[in-house]
Amino acid sequence: MAVSLAESPLSTDRGLLRFDDLASVDPDQMTGRWRGSGLHTRHPLDGLLEWLNWYGKSFESPEIVHPLLFLRRNGDILSIDLARLPLHWALCRPMLARSRAARKLFAVSRYLLRSSGATARLRKIEHRGVASAAIVYDRQPIIDYLRRIDDDRVVGLMDMRSMPQPFFFLLARDGFERAGCCCELSVGCPSGPDREAEVVEASVIPGGPDEHP
Repeated sequence: MAVSLAESPLSTDRGLLRFDDLASVDPDQMTGRWRGSGLHTRHPLDGLLEWLNWYGKSFESPEIVHPLLFLRRNGDILSIDLARLPLHWALCRPMLARSRAARKLFAVSRYLLRSSGATARLRKIEHRGVASAAIVYDRQPIIDYLRRIDDDRVVGLMDMRSMPQPFFFLLARDGFERAGCCCELSVGCPSGPDREAEVVEASVIPGGPDEHP
């Protein structure tokens, strides 16, 4: 049975059905920078990354992956180390994690949360009967399994030890969503008032001063 991603929010079961319908993607096909947005399934993390101004992910090679990019007000893109974020706290207290106070705290502490380099790798791993590209985090018990919608869009399923419900997200290759193509999924395009700065030419910043939260 085909399940449309346009149903938002999806149930976890229907999200898994849609995920299983998608084709595999090779790690080499992921090279480049991708904009991210959540696919809501009533997960505790739904909307949290967007609230914190998540940009997406960057794949320089299978060995050099920046899985958490955030957009600064000056248009630069900052790479954050997920191991330095209180993820378990966010899962237990999702409403507090989405508060204005938490957002402000994240903005002013990003200097301390920056990664000093790549924090994940790409590997081809079998999951739910299909071998496909997956993001393996270096210091967290997390794997993001990826499936292909088309050449410029993939769906991700974040699987973390002790997290019973998977977290779904969409990645659109940089530049693709500017034509409005990702909006047909009705899952929250990676855009909004905090993303109005032009960032096409911005580079990933694993370090450096963060004067503008």
